[in-house]
Amino acid sequence: MKMGADEREVVRNFRSAYYEKVGCRGVEEKKMLELLLKDKPLDLENLRQFTRRFPLPASSRETVWLLLLDIASPSLCEELIEFVSKEQQALRRNLKRALIFMDLIDEETTEHKMLTLMFLLESGKLALNVDVQMRHEKAQSILAIAQSFDNLSPPLSNVYWLMRQFILRLESMNACIPEMVQKVKKCLEEKEGQLFSHLTKTGAIDCLPLENWFNRCFAGILPEIALIRIWDKVIGGSYQKVLPLVGILILTKSQAHIMSLYKVSDIQMALLKPLPPEPSELIVSQLLEL
Repeated sequence: MKMGADEREVVRNFRSAYYEKVGCRGVEEKKMLELLLKDKPLDLENLRQFTRRFPLPASSRETVWLLLLDIASPSLCEELIEFVSKEQQALRRNLKRALIFMDLIDEETTEHKMLTLMFLLESGKLALNVDVQMRHEKAQSILAIAQSFDNLSPPLSNVYWLMRQFILRLESMNACIPEMVQKVKKCLEEKEGQLFSHLTKTGAIDCLPLENWFNRCFAGILPEIALIRIWDKVIGGSYQKVLPLVGILILTKSQAHIMSLYKVSDIQMALLKPLPPEPSELIVSQLLEL
């Protein structure tokens, strides 16, 4: 006898509760993701909702990111998918050749610097004086994102295209940054009075590196093991919700250190340093519980 939709939902909820109770919640989530990826046609909105709600298993992360960043299309037939993939690989090779011809990279160039230069070249933003450009905050943000992508484990086979699309996605959300900055400040004022008061008295409240954090999506600030969980949610569409929350959590976890500093430059410098693994893991744990 077949179960109705309501009965199936009850069973699914019972399974989820059971798996979570015995510490195997990830087993159920992995099965749910496998079913979503097998759907014909594949429902990208359901995939986004899953990504916003649950952490992605490492084995499926690249596949999901490729789909949600519009690199792979679920509607294409296998022949077209293969053709598009070859064209993407060809563009990457051509960009690398161009940079070699321009004498901008060689065998000693780091992978993340090469990825950054490839992106700047392809997007038409590569300056004549590359050395000066690479010191600017915008290029530093791209460089940090490229380095984090390059450091991900397991390594990504489509690292350039994932990085490229991720940066373009972040750039498309730039108009939201002022609102997110104000959201962080308002939350500090309402819930973290002591910290807010210290930042206000020192003059640091309007000099926090929030825009920098948001532009680079915390690359270079959080270790990759924590960063990927945040990027999962951002790629799933929770950009405006997740980034301010992470910013608030970093500030509260750094409160003791911030309270010991009185110069704006010292506070800024402290907040642009990489966060140690332990508080980073706590931040991600709290984020996943929200």
